[in-house]
Amino acid sequence: MKWEKISVLHDADAVAGIAMYPIESAEKIQEDYFTAYFHRPSFPFQDSSVKCNLIRTAGSTWPVSIDKVETHSEPEVFCFVEGISTMLFVDVHDSKPDLESAVLLKIPPGTVLQISKGKAHYIGPALTPTAVCMVVESAHASTLYYPLDQP
Repeated sequence: MKWEKISVLHDADAVAGIAMYPIESAEKIQEDYFTAYFHRPSFPFQDSSVKCNLIRTAGSTWPVSIDKVETHSEPEVFCFVEGISTMLFVDVHDSKPDLESAVLLKIPPGTVLQISKGKAHYIGPALTPTAVCMVVESAHASTLYYPLDQP
């Protein structure tokens, strides 16, 4: 589906099922050569087995085509560290994406995004030449994909 007319939002307040906040809002430890920020997700994982994924996205010419969204059986935490990212969110009802609910978020570096289990989403192209984020998720989470059919 071509996302030409979808609005790009700058904060996540209008999107149910996610929380977005700056990395610097976390507990901070300052050492001689680094600063550490400690984030504790506001939701529990089902067990203590987690995995971390590094996602690097490339910039693209708009409009872009995103043909699917995904949901997970466990929540996820995204830490955006470089570049300006985009992420598509869509509500799913009766196993069908509700395209009227589609929102594309513009996510600056230095942002933490917590996504509730079952919230449909997909990473879009970067608005800068590249963007990088780290994803923390349950190692045992299952993933469901939903195609985005033309209306």
